[in-house]
Amino acid sequence: MNRPARIDTDPAQPSPWFTAGEFLRMRDAGAFAGMRVELVEGEIVKMMPAYLAHGEANLTLAARLLAAVGQAGVIGTDVLIAVSDKTMRAADIVVAAQGAPRNKALSANDVMLVVEIADSTLAEDLGAKLADYASAGIAHYWVVDLKGQIIQCMRAPHDGGYDDRVVVRFGEELTLPDGRRIVGL
Repeated sequence: MNRPARIDTDPAQPSPWFTAGEFLRMRDAGAFAGMRVELVEGEIVKMMPAYLAHGEANLTLAARLLAAVGQAGVIGTDVLIAVSDKTMRAADIVVAAQGAPRNKALSANDVMLVVEIADSTLAEDLGAKLADYASAGIAHYWVVDLKGQIIQCMRAPHDGGYDDRVVVRFGEELTLPDGRRIVGL
């Protein structure tokens, strides 16, 4: 039988809706089946389905990364990354270390590169997501701007941002974290 419950909160100390641990337990229990969601500062945020251009760019770049990285890392798409105890981001493409866990959210230490594909999400990808990934210590972050046909490659996270940013046009070479190069989109 269900009984009413009261949750006491101190308004002077607002708490997030959910912690990363609670979010992961809900995810593992199937609460988000058929949905793409992230946890952002304690709030569960539904992500919009992507258009074909987003999917094509995601697949093309993931395939190029897979060919270049080989046995040095693992490539995944739509991968959960634990950014903080209140934020879990779902990255479009991740290059992770070989020993990264396969059946749980990745930590920043597992991640070598995060790529976000932006068709309608450029402001978010260069704003809140950039700050989250930098704060978590993600060393390399790329934002693929489909409309502008450029890829912003960032490295050296510092104070919620990145110290080094290079803009690469589609068709030009990208430098991977280990120094190898691939042709971008």
